[in-house]
Amino acid sequence: MYLRELFLNEDDRSTAVFAFGRFNPPTIGHQKLLDKIISMTKQVNGKGYVFLSQKQNNKTDPLSFKEKQDYLRMFYPQLAIGDAGVKTIIQALQKIQAEGRTRIVMIAGSDRVAEFQKLLNQYNGKPDKAGNDLYKFDSIDVVSAGERDPDQEGAAGASASKARELANKGQEHEFSK
Repeated sequence: MYLRELFLNEDDRSTAVFAFGRFNPPTIGHQKLLDKIISMTKQVNGKGYVFLSQKQNNKTDPLSFKEKQDYLRMFYPQLAIGDAGVKTIIQALQKIQAEGRTRIVMIAGSDRVAEFQKLLNQYNGKPDKAGNDLYKFDSIDVVSAGERDPDQEGAAGASASKARELANKGQEHEFSK
């Protein structure tokens, strides 16, 4: 028996539920996404992952990978948060596959579901230009974390872009609104 088979038999988690994003900074809108990962993980008896973009610059991505990872781990210890070796969504899928997962559920914002459904299935079981398979899963589904309306208050209207804009203007007190 292979170690990965033993691992999967032990936790019976052939399904991975994940998100990939900037989380810069994490907002109440991201909380909605992370809560959806947790509920979906329980529903499918899977393992939950959050992969973080490692892009950083002071204007659009002020928090480092490590800072985002630390914040999210503090509030979501039940999820696998960040992996320094994963920089792209393709690498995230390869990491999940290497753990022996056979089914994928990606959680995304309502405005990105169709885009990710197309992208992830486009390369599933297909070779890249060098002839290497990128990843192969039995099923790939993309599920909405919920509708987002930028004009609403609270989680439905939360935006990391809005938060960064307020911080750049010195209006951090506006975050709580």
